Amino acid sequence: MNVCIIGGGNIGSGIAACAAKNGHSVRVFASRFAEFDPVLRATDPTTGESFSAAIDFATSDLKRALSGADVICVTYPSFMMRDIFLQIRDTLETPSRIGVFPGTGGAEFFAGPLLESGHTFFGLDRVPYVSRLEQYGKAVSLSKKPSVRVAALPGDKTEELCGICEQILDVRCLPLRNYLTITFTPSNPILHPARSYTLFSDYREGMVYPRKFKFYREWTMAASETLIRLDEELQSICRALDEIDLSEVIPVTTHYESYTPEEMTHKLTSIRSLADIDAPMKAVPGGYAPDFASRYFTEDVPFGLCVLKGFAYALGLPTPCMDEVILWSQRMMGKRYIDEDGTPAADFAETTAPQTFGITCKEDIYRYYRRLPGTTA
Repeated sequence: MNVCIIGGGNIGSGIAACAAKNGHSVRVFASRFAEFDPVLRATDPTTGESFSAAIDFATSDLKRALSGADVICVTYPSFMMRDIFLQIRDTLETPSRIGVFPGTGGAEFFAGPLLESGHTFFGLDRVPYVSRLEQYGKAVSLSKKPSVRVAALPGDKTEELCGICEQILDVRCLPLRNYLTITFTPSNPILHPARSYTLFSDYREGMVYPRKFKFYREWTMAASETLIRLDEELQSICRALDEIDLSEVIPVTTHYESYTPEEMTHKLTSIRSLADIDAPMKAVPGGYAPDFASRYFTEDVPFGLCVLKGFAYALGLPTPCMDEVILWSQRMMGKRYIDEDGTPAADFAETTAPQTFGITCKEDIYRYYRRLPGTTA
């Protein structure tokens, strides 16, 4: 198959390497295309195993990258989704399969123009690898997940897309009944904010930390407690939408087989593939400070946690933990997504919460998702 990867970062480079290894024709669309070598090297940090695979080319010419593409893998951050989807729609000459890795963050709200043009849209509930660049365009550290789950629009394409994704990613892919399950997957949208909030809650402007912290290896009980509370609020959203089958939204405690803060802390500090991931920090005179411009904030709050908050607000559900984390995060980011009472504020329109797309109540949610081809009750 001809596989086009949109984005040459951590995940994009990992997918490119695996797809090329599996014999597919791979091209990468990236602004720093000139830094890509013809051969990508991938190494599993947990096993030490490595491989090299040749891609066709890297380019900043979208038309060239998309030409003849059977599958398009979009790894851009959520704030870039609307523009790239419109560019893809306007550039492609024939229908293709366009996926988001991962598909959280309200990505389905941008799928309409693609579906209307005859394309198939799909998303993964989580990224298929723990992937980190060792050298941009040349080498990537890559630990495969045991499996990922896939949902497509139209829904009757999900089984087909599972098979295609397995061929490309070399990871087991399982079908989901509803795309909304992807949206509500308790992954980065609650995982990252829980840890960032509890790690830096004592931060005041001008503070300097003596070193960079490890995001997972030094995970704390406070982070676990916050994560579990956030997940409980997310599950309350799923229960409130009782006319849509959301039984496949697996609680974070079940996913990690950790049902108490103690168990969760032990689990997350012991995952070898996550051990070397740094907390979002930047070097400053005398040490390190939180990097509030990192994707842990700019991606996971407005296009993650705020999306979940938006659904809860539309359903009239209280979310004290979500509110607490968002209020702190927005102060650090210089934003105003919600007010102290949890109601949407001026910057909420910058998020991909459902309200941004005219979805303001339970009936609107049902109406919108029933309109999506393949959503089941």
